[in-house]
Amino acid sequence: MKSKLVIISLTCICVGLLPVFGTAADTAPKQSKPASMAELYPFSQKGNFELGGVAGMPSGINARWWIVDIFGIDFTIGSTIRRDFVFTLDFLFEHLTLYRSADLHLRFFYGVGGLVGYDYQDKDFYSNVRATIGLSMPFTKYPLTLSLFAAPAYLITPKNKFDANWGIAARYNFGGVSKMLARQRSLQEELDDSRDRYGELSKTLDATKGELDKTAGELGRTRGELDATKGRLDTARDELKATSDSLARTRNELSGTKSELAGIKENLDTTVDELSDTRGKLMSARDQLSGMKRELESTRTELVSTRDQLSQAKRKLDDRESDLLMKQKELDQAKASIRDRLAGEARKAEEKRVEQRQVELDREFQEFKRQKESWEKEHAVQKRKREKLEAECAARRGIINEYGYCDCREHEQWNSDRSACVCVKGYELNSTTDRCEPCELVNYYGACTDACGPDEKKVRHWKGPNKYICIKKCSKKNEAWSDRKNACVCKDGYYRDEKGECVPRK
Repeated sequence: MKSKLVIISLTCICVGLLPVFGTAADTAPKQSKPASMAELYPFSQKGNFELGGVAGMPSGINARWWIVDIFGIDFTIGSTIRRDFVFTLDFLFEHLTLYRSADLHLRFFYGVGGLVGYDYQDKDFYSNVRATIGLSMPFTKYPLTLSLFAAPAYLITPKNKFDANWGIAARYNFGGVSKMLARQRSLQEELDDSRDRYGELSKTLDATKGELDKTAGELGRTRGELDATKGRLDTARDELKATSDSLARTRNELSGTKSELAGIKENLDTTVDELSDTRGKLMSARDQLSGMKRELESTRTELVSTRDQLSQAKRKLDDRESDLLMKQKELDQAKASIRDRLAGEARKAEEKRVEQRQVELDREFQEFKRQKESWEKEHAVQKRKREKLEAECAARRGIINEYGYCDCREHEQWNSDRSACVCVKGYELNSTTDRCEPCELVNYYGACTDACGPDEKKVRHWKGPNKYICIKKCSKKNEAWSDRKNACVCKDGYYRDEKGECVPRK
């Protein structure tokens, strides 16, 4: 009877504690975690419920509920090797991470709890209190948690003695599934945003290609005109040759005219040479711009690589410094211990050995100092290169983005002809703020303009950032402008007759 009362009392106490912890977790004010807390707990366990099985002493169904990130409740319903019925309840703390990677974490937990069971052979209840310690291994990419525990126990009923519980458990993390799905949705949204940005870049490249094709067509037409001019000049030369016999008598009279033609030819030759020089300068400037771009890309790559190497070297230097300081501390402790505990020849021998170790440690400190000075020099060189890259980027109205590339500011885009960032369509540069701001008036195609054309009218623009926009106006009755056809068309319910007027449909 006494054992049953003890079991019932323990059960009531454990069940009574559940709402207390739940209320404290729910009503506590939310506070922001410090940086150190975020490093200790890289993923949140608050509110997670895990369900699975455990094999050992006891074996059965095992579940965990995390009230906060570091505190939770573990309970098991099962049996032992003797096929007893067993129920366990433990309060666990898990705030120490032993190992961490992108796939899994290894964490240490401990806690207290108890066990209640029924022995079918002795037909009696038994119970114990126990202290639980173990290791937990939650996976970050799969909703699965493995754990291993051992629990020294003290039997309360039916007799007092020491015992031990242990087990290996595997549980399915229901809270982890929702967090993984949320992370997957976030990654998908970032991927969609990247695709949209790449689509806009592709449109810009297509527009640039169209402009280049248009320029190539104009150059082709110019070349055709030059060929036609050359043909006409050849024809004129043949005609002059055919009439040279008839003009022999007037050759002296036309000598002045010949001199003028020679002068015109010389001017034409000079113009051709100037055009050739200009073309060469343009080609040279384009090559220089390409070389500068390659140099900037090379410098960025070199800076990124050097930065990674310097960061790795800095970590090694910090570890080396900590190791040397630890050795110096151990030597100081050894010196103090020798002064307090030894005397005579033994003391002198130990002091001589410690002095030799001190000399070796001083050499290591000198080597560490040289390595640190070398790292600081390399860091200064990298800083100067970074400042040079930023200055060259700023000269093109650019800024260095988070990936180390020279990028344009908001509402700006790269212009290859100017080799600099320029305002996008509908924006103009404000010399006071040195930023691209929406212009007050844009034409029908979205470009900034000072006034509307003769076939346009100025209206208020409610949708875009610009205050006014020029739209096409139609002079005839019952006409309206069509953006799709880029022309004036008849309004709905009207059609254009033989005279070109918009009349009502019959």
